[in-house]
Amino acid sequence: MNSFMDNEAYLFVYGTLRSQMNDPLHRLLETQAILVGTGTFQGKLYDLGRYPGAVPSVGTPITS
Repeated sequence: MNSFMDNEAYLFVYGTLRSQMNDPLHRLLETQAILVGTGTFQGKLYDLGRYPGAVPSVGTPITS
């Protein structure tokens, strides 16, 4: 069974990059990408300095 996510590159954003925010980086993102909807992510966040990194939980699907 193929998902629409199988053949495309997607970017999951949160915080100031979400569509409800008025951040300069969000405004740049909305000129270069198409919002396909909301999603969920289960995993761990890591402090990498200025921006966090995320690793999905093993066996947990990413849904949209």
